Amino acid sequence: MILYSNAHLSDLIDSHSIQLLTQQIRTVESEDLTTFLQLIPPLSELIKAIPQSLPLLDLVYSKCEKLKNESEAEFPERELWCQQLFQYVLWFIAFNHEANKPTYAQPKSTSETAVYCSNFLFNVTTLTHLRSILGVINRECPKILEEAAQEKLLLDDCLESLGCHGLVNCSTGLIRIFDAVALEMTRHHEKMKAAQQRLKELQKSKTFSGKHRRKLSLWSKVLFLMNNS
Repeated sequence: MILYSNAHLSDLIDSHSIQLLTQQIRTVESEDLTTFLQLIPPLSELIKAIPQSLPLLDLVYSKCEKLKNESEAEFPERELWCQQLFQYVLWFIAFNHEANKPTYAQPKSTSETAVYCSNFLFNVTTLTHLRSILGVINRECPKILEEAAQEKLLLDDCLESLGCHGLVNCSTGLIRIFDAVALEMTRHHEKMKAAQQRLKELQKSKTFSGKHRRKLSLWSKVLFLMNNS
C-alpha cells in the first residue's frame, strides 16, 4: 500500500501508482467523511498531477459528496482544495487548447508540467471525469463558479473597452492607437513638406508682385518651423 503522507508529485504522476491509489480509495468502506479525508492522498499533489490524476480526483470528489449527503455533514471545500482545483483545471484546459493550435509556438522556457499538458489530447474519458468533478463543485461550491463567471464578465468588458479605445481602424486592419498617432503625424509632415515645396515654386513665379512674394516667403518659413518642431 502507498503511504499517502509520504507521497510526492514524482510518485503520484506515475500511471501505475494512480491506478493503485484509485483501487485503494474505491475499496475504502468508511462511512465517516472525516475519517475518509484522512485516508485520501494529498489533494495538493493530486492537483499538480492533472491530467493523470483526474480519475482519482473524480472518485475522491464523488465519494466525499456521497458521504456528505448521507451524513448531512458540511462539504469539505477547504480540505478538497476546490478553489485551487477549479483554477488548475481552467489553466489546463486553456493551455491545452492553445498548445494544440496549428500556429502555436512552444516557448523555450516551459515547465515539464506545461510541456506534458500541451502534448495531452482530450478524449471521452477525460471529459467525463472533468464534467463529474466540475459538477460536484457546482453543486457543493456554487460560489466558486459564480465568481469565475463574474470575472469573465469583467474581462469581457475590459476586452471590449480595449477594442474601442486601444485599437483603431486602419487600411491594413486594427492597429494600436499609439501606432495610429505616429502614422497620422508622418502623413501630416508629408503634407506640410508638399505645401512648403509648392510655396517655394510659387515664389519663383514672375507673375507675383514683391508683396506677394514676401507673404509666400513668410508662410514658407512658418511651414518649415512647424515641420521641424
